Amino acid sequence: MKHSLTSKGLTWTNIQSPEPEELAEFVRSIKLSVSDAEFITQDHHRPEIAMRAGYILLLIRVPVFFPKHNSIT
Repeated sequence: MKHSLTSKGLTWTNIQSPEPEELAEFVRSIKLSVSDAEFITQDHHRPEIAMRAGYILLLIRVPVFFPKHNSIT
Protein backbone atom coordinates (compact mmCIF):
# COMPACT_ATOMS: atom_id res chain seq x y z
CA MET A 1 0.00 0.00 0.00
CA LYS A 2 1.43 3.37 -1.03
CA HIS A 3 0.35 6.83 0.09
CA SER A 4 1.95 10.12 -0.95
CA LEU A 5 1.52 13.67 0.28
CA THR A 6 3.09 16.66 -1.46
CA SER A 7 3.39 20.19 -0.12
CA LYS A 8 5.74 23.07 -1.00
CA GLY A 9 7.90 20.92 -3.26
CA LEU A 10 8.38 18.10 -0.76
CA THR A 11 6.79 14.68 -1.21
CA TRP A 12 6.38 12.21 1.66
CA THR A 13 5.73 8.66 0.46
CA ASN A 14 4.66 5.94 2.85
CA ILE A 15 4.80 2.35 1.62
CA GLN A 16 3.41 -0.51 3.68
CA SER A 17 3.93 -4.18 2.81
CA PRO A 18 4.58 -3.54 -0.89
CA GLU A 19 4.33 -6.24 -3.50
CA PRO A 20 7.65 -6.69 -5.38
CA GLU A 21 6.37 -4.92 -8.52
CA GLU A 22 4.98 -1.99 -6.52
CA LEU A 23 8.33 -1.56 -4.77
CA ALA A 24 10.23 -1.85 -8.06
CA GLU A 25 8.02 0.85 -9.64
CA PHE A 26 8.60 3.15 -6.65
CA VAL A 27 12.37 2.63 -6.86
CA ARG A 28 12.32 3.45 -10.60
CA SER A 29 10.02 6.46 -10.22
CA ILE A 30 12.19 8.27 -7.68
CA LYS A 31 15.49 7.06 -9.15
CA LEU A 32 16.61 5.45 -5.90
CA SER A 33 20.28 4.44 -5.90
CA VAL A 34 21.05 0.74 -6.29
CA SER A 35 22.53 0.50 -2.79
CA ASP A 36 19.46 2.19 -1.23
CA ALA A 37 17.12 -0.06 -3.24
CA GLU A 38 18.95 -3.13 -1.95
CA PHE A 39 18.93 -1.74 1.59
CA ILE A 40 15.16 -1.18 1.75
CA THR A 41 14.46 -4.77 0.72
CA GLN A 42 16.34 -6.25 3.68
CA ASP A 43 14.19 -7.85 6.35
CA HIS A 44 16.19 -6.86 9.42
CA HIS A 45 18.02 -3.61 9.98
CA ARG A 46 18.07 -0.53 12.13
CA PRO A 47 16.17 2.65 11.28
CA GLU A 48 18.03 4.70 8.68
CA ILE A 49 18.15 8.31 7.55
CA ALA A 50 20.23 8.95 4.45
CA MET A 51 20.53 12.30 2.67
CA ARG A 52 21.14 11.85 -1.03
CA ALA A 53 21.18 14.18 -4.02
CA GLY A 54 17.51 14.47 -4.94
CA TYR A 55 15.96 12.64 -1.98
CA ILE A 56 16.11 11.86 1.72
CA LEU A 57 15.60 8.22 2.65
CA LEU A 58 13.93 7.70 6.02
CA LEU A 59 13.39 4.04 6.67
CA ILE A 60 11.44 3.02 9.76
CA ARG A 61 9.87 -0.33 10.46
CA VAL A 62 7.01 -0.03 12.93
CA PRO A 63 5.86 -3.22 14.67
CA VAL A 64 2.14 -3.91 14.39
CA PHE A 65 0.28 -6.08 16.89
CA PHE A 66 -2.49 -8.34 15.57
CA PRO A 67 -4.63 -9.32 18.59
CA LYS A 68 -6.62 -11.86 16.59
CA HIS A 69 -3.42 -13.84 16.00
CA ASN A 70 -1.60 -12.63 19.10
CA SER A 71 1.39 -11.75 16.94
CA ILE A 72 3.62 -8.82 16.09
CA THR A 73 4.95 -8.16 12.61
